[in-house]
Amino acid sequence: VYREPGNFDCMEVCGFAYGASVSRFFHMFMLIWVGMLFMEILVHTIAGATAMWYFHRNDDSYDMPSSPAFTALKWSLTSGFGSLAMAAFILTVVRIIVNMIREAERRAAEEGGAAYFLMCILRCIVETLEAWIQFMTKMSTIVVAITNDQFWPSCKRTMGMFYRCYLEGIMIERFASITLNFFSMAIALVMFIVSYFILGFVLPDEWVASVFVPFLPALVVCIITYLTLQLLRNLDCKQFC
Repeated sequence: VYREPGNFDCMEVCGFAYGASVSRFFHMFMLIWVGMLFMEILVHTIAGATAMWYFHRNDDSYDMPSSPAFTALKWSLTSGFGSLAMAAFILTVVRIIVNMIREAERRAAEEGGAAYFLMCILRCIVETLEAWIQFMTKMSTIVVAITNDQFWPSCKRTMGMFYRCYLEGIMIERFASITLNFFSMAIALVMFIVSYFILGFVLPDEWVASVFVPFLPALVVCIITYLTLQLLRNLDCKQFC
């Protein structure tokens, strides 16, 4: 930090303030909100494009757009943006509450005693509620993409659908999630093996002499493939197809 001779105020001006402030909490809240909003836009776009293909693939009377994905993205940024912002706001508030409880649990663990036990129970309950809210929010966002309805009516419609089906949609979602998880690992393993042999065939012999040369790039391909498939798995909308 630059300090002028005889002027000690520069240290206070140039120093970074680590203390809590309204501006700091506001920017942190907005950062989480924007991140949640991007995730909701992805869910809405994929659900809208999938719904157009599923419901109108054999409908000659429907004017199918040349790019259903861009059309669904336009819906996400126009007519459905308010609903997505509301869904992201709910997820942001829930995530902040969960983080606060986790921090309280961490401090209680340092002190020990019954407070840590109670905070551990509270954290488990809140994390379970967060998982349920995330699931319902994702399903409601998919309903918004299909029906172009507002967020709260979509939530009511989603809950009504689960009640009518005796919550079998949740079990189907969990089974499909586990299946897609194993599928992601299998595809990532195949990509690792294919990349390893291709690199071993393409690279010069002096490079292949070290086992880490084809192994590390193939491992990177495997990780990227797995993370990409996991992202697509988390954004699936097969329940409404």
